[in-house]
Amino acid sequence: MFKTFLPSTYRQLCMCSLEKPMSCITRKRLGGCGSSGAKNELPKKPGQLLCLAIGSTSMVASIIMAFLAVRERNLTYLKQQQGRSDESVSATTILDSKILGENFLGGNRMHFLHSFAIIAAPYASANVFLTTGLFLSGIALYSGAQYKRSFNRQPESLKPILWAGGALLLAGWLSFLL
Repeated sequence: MFKTFLPSTYRQLCMCSLEKPMSCITRKRLGGCGSSGAKNELPKKPGQLLCLAIGSTSMVASIIMAFLAVRERNLTYLKQQQGRSDESVSATTILDSKILGENFLGGNRMHFLHSFAIIAAPYASANVFLTTGLFLSGIALYSGAQYKRSFNRQPESLKPILWAGGALLLAGWLSFLL
């Protein structure tokens, strides 16, 4: 009578614990539930952990780059408030300049969003390693060129690398169709 009031998913996962009192930790160590030995885990897809590690690391790198740009703006503002006008204090920072700020924020946004695509690659793509490789190289070229253009304050340099990185990111999205 007690078994009928349990939700169906709980009944499927823990039916053997009602018949034989055993903790969930012990059941997992033994390899599953009941005498059949069936495990209650979903199978891992190939490359899932690798893509999770790469995508998470890429997201952290994107956040660090955003932090560095904000830090540069704050340090420049503090130096200007203290009245220091030496050559190390530039008049505009990356985020204050219109062109440089758009370059940086565009590269940072693409970096962050395509990191999510790397994490989703094992679930949506048949060829996980091709998709992940295209996204990684596209992020490195596109976002790297945008970061370099912003930090060096040269908005018109590195355009061929920028276009190549954008093409690789587009190819990464198209590889989901394969």
